[in-house]
Amino acid sequence: MLRIASRHAIVTSVNSAAAVLMSFTRPLSLFRPSLSTKTTKQTPNAVKPKQKKGHISNVETRRKKGIFANAMEKERGPEDRAKLYRSKSFLKNDSEPEERDDVHARRFFDQANDEKLNDIASIRDEIYKFTLSTPAPSIKLNLDDVNVINIETGFSTDKIPKLYHHLDHIVHRPGIYPIDSFLPLQKDGGKFLKNIYQPEEIDFSRIPPYIPPSKDSTLLNFARDANIKYVMSTSTISSALAQIYYMFSGFRIPSFKNISSAYEFEPKQYMISQRKPVTTYLRPIDKAKDIWALDSDSGIFQITNSILIDLGKVIERSLTTSAEEFNSILLKGTPNPENLSLQDDYHRFMRLNNEICLRSQIDCCSLDPVTGKPFVFEIKSRSVCPIRYDLPNYKDYIDYKINSRRGLHSSFEREYYDMIRGAFLKWAFQIRIGRMDGAFVAFHNTKEIFGFEYIKTAEIERRVFGNPITAEVAFVCCSKLLITVLNTILADLKKESFEMLKVGFYACSISKRLVVFVELINESFEWGKLPLFEPTAEVRDEFDYYTKVKPFKNRVVKYDFHIYPYINGVLQQTSSFNLSEGDQVDIKYHVEKFGSTSFADYMSFLHEAYKMETIQLELAYSGVWAKHS
Repeated sequence: MLRIASRHAIVTSVNSAAAVLMSFTRPLSLFRPSLSTKTTKQTPNAVKPKQKKGHISNVETRRKKGIFANAMEKERGPEDRAKLYRSKSFLKNDSEPEERDDVHARRFFDQANDEKLNDIASIRDEIYKFTLSTPAPSIKLNLDDVNVINIETGFSTDKIPKLYHHLDHIVHRPGIYPIDSFLPLQKDGGKFLKNIYQPEEIDFSRIPPYIPPSKDSTLLNFARDANIKYVMSTSTISSALAQIYYMFSGFRIPSFKNISSAYEFEPKQYMISQRKPVTTYLRPIDKAKDIWALDSDSGIFQITNSILIDLGKVIERSLTTSAEEFNSILLKGTPNPENLSLQDDYHRFMRLNNEICLRSQIDCCSLDPVTGKPFVFEIKSRSVCPIRYDLPNYKDYIDYKINSRRGLHSSFEREYYDMIRGAFLKWAFQIRIGRMDGAFVAFHNTKEIFGFEYIKTAEIERRVFGNPITAEVAFVCCSKLLITVLNTILADLKKESFEMLKVGFYACSISKRLVVFVELINESFEWGKLPLFEPTAEVRDEFDYYTKVKPFKNRVVKYDFHIYPYINGVLQQTSSFNLSEGDQVDIKYHVEKFGSTSFADYMSFLHEAYKMETIQLELAYSGVWAKHS
């Protein structure tokens, strides 16, 4: 049980095996008997693309012809864009915005439609008839030992990259800044800042590669020294935490307060890309000490277009280096006699609930102009909406520009609205792990940058969680639930033989359960070393791959986790609660073990997790959300 108390600070020192100073410097505001945040000081061992035939270069013309609108709906479900635009009458009915604008929900309800179920209201009644209003026999989650220990490594903030090109002003005065306001300040008139180098011009071997948690020796050493069971990075844990948070919060939707009336009939739920299932790899990295690493899963097919991943690296470096340094180090064909490269090894670490060791990469640093103290933040490159919705055809939208602050299209507001639906939840977890002040966002169309916005952590948390207290509670409780899920799986499979596990998570709004698939893999391969298959006309999705290319032989087991949050002794059956000082939080859970699941069921799950473009009739894992309270 957690009881929320007022914030206060405790400073103490502890002699550890490494003889380091440990101090409590910003405790979480939850105590029962104590929930604390420790900080440990430790030193660890543009070229214009060719136009396709029939290409319409003018964005406004494409919009009038419906092409732009179709791209805007890619994220809702490619197979049903035609169904969405068949009729606009749904905008005039009285059903809730998040349901009438959700393609997957409409497909789900269309499937259920028959003579007796001819309107959404009766379908809802039929669904809720089978939703339990009282918990099944459940286990009370032990929340007495939840804690967060922040581990500061020995590097100086002086080494962390800083913003160049006078962009530091944005961090000190958050807001929206069009690129034109900074061009007169640049020596070259803004040519370097505005225009984006393309991937084929960059020598990516000079940018440090991503290191997965399973290959991070620093993480492993921390885990060994502190007797920690799981190691993860912000990117691997945030996807799993998001699914668990949906369950914990009752599938709460984010806040769209102060978004203009242009978005009155736009979706108000998280994007399908955020609600879909997620898959990860759970690998044993020290069997003697029972240490496991949670790595991301890249899927089974080659990424058809990695332009946004590559440009993210390019844009981040262009914002934190001078034009001269960037060109001399990263451009292909430039002499590099001293083998110079950009350094990327700036991380913060966290020990979470005594069972998880987390790593967060630090992108950038600045100094508070009032106190003179350093603070760190994320750098996020954000492509404009039509490119994100139709990435394989991104070159069709490079003439799309942001030219206004507000509005449904071509505006900074459109991008902010999409970030609420498609980015803020994961960012909130990542920023909290790194103890960051906020996120610096650069908006672009892959050819040029249109502007910048600095979004403070407090603003992100208000949009997602409602208030900072709820954000803190959600983080520690959801991470405790993740530990419980992983411990349950490993305990259940301790007599099984496997080299590693593929673990998939999906929060099902219809049945109010966290669905977990676990594939027992009998071969061992390093992260990023598994050859990815190039799709063909005959092999287009996971079913084709596992029947025609690599016949599926692994055993897959399935679990359902039912999660019941209580606030002040009352079971929460809605998503409208906010926590405050003095509240008491309890969580109960119930596990259903189904044993081996069917091949068809697992393929349906992977189909949605990997976002296959082919249509499938089974919609159990498509991201449909039921009515919200």
